[in-house]
Amino acid sequence: MLIENCRSLFMVRRLSWTFLGAIIALHVVLTTFLNLVVFRYKWLDPITSATRGFASGTLVGNLFFLAIMLGLLFKVGKLKPKDLALHGEPAQSIVFGVVWTATAIVLLHMSAFAFCIFSSAEVVWQWPNWSQIVGQFFGNAFYEELMFRALLIPQLVLLIKKAKRKWSWATCLLFALLASQFVFALIHIPNRIYLGSYATAASVIQDQVKVLIIGLLFAWVFLSTRNLYAAIGVHALVNKSVILIVLPSGDLILSVFLIIPLAYLWNGFVNRSKTRAESLRLDRR
Repeated sequence: MLIENCRSLFMVRRLSWTFLGAIIALHVVLTTFLNLVVFRYKWLDPITSATRGFASGTLVGNLFFLAIMLGLLFKVGKLKPKDLALHGEPAQSIVFGVVWTATAIVLLHMSAFAFCIFSSAEVVWQWPNWSQIVGQFFGNAFYEELMFRALLIPQLVLLIKKAKRKWSWATCLLFALLASQFVFALIHIPNRIYLGSYATAASVIQDQVKVLIIGLLFAWVFLSTRNLYAAIGVHALVNKSVILIVLPSGDLILSVFLIIPLAYLWNGFVNRSKTRAESLRLDRR
């Protein structure tokens, strides 16, 4: 069912294995340099200070990455914005993505209130760090969703299908999902080294599994909604929460349990709306 619902995402220009591999390798080099050199030696701190925190290192670094990658994908790879789910059918519009993200935020707050009420926990208010949230929406989340969901998943599906013609589209999608999100997990290693998160081998494995699962969650949102901007919104919310209530158990698990059914319901709504629109067009004929 999922492969049928998001088939339009795979009707894109296919890249070669060589070019796609070169793009991933370039990303590894850039992200390693950013985390282990630029961030470590605080090269971007003057820009952050001059903009009072809004032009954070995360935002500036990822916008730089975005400019390079889009230039290569559009000029060398001959892709178009629709090939990266930046626009296309109505379900892929920015408006849909904004509404979807806003719905997720409202539901997260309602669930947070319910959690505090039923657990008799004190409601503790917090004010989000908006500069970090801006950096996530327009920097890290935007770039990573574009690369590891909108680009990598459809391209791997097409390349695997070309190599394994007897495989079903669903099988190709399954392998593409696992491979793309495994790569997504691996490219976070330089950042974790910079943050000093890898004290033991167990911490490396635990973090990699966590990032893999989160990547699959983002992929589910992207494929279920067929909307890149919805995935960007969820990615930013998971990285930097906008929930105004402090939850004793954190809000990541809460986000996961809400986002998955929301994506499913949204997918059903979009499909019903699309079916009604197609029926109206047929009736007018």
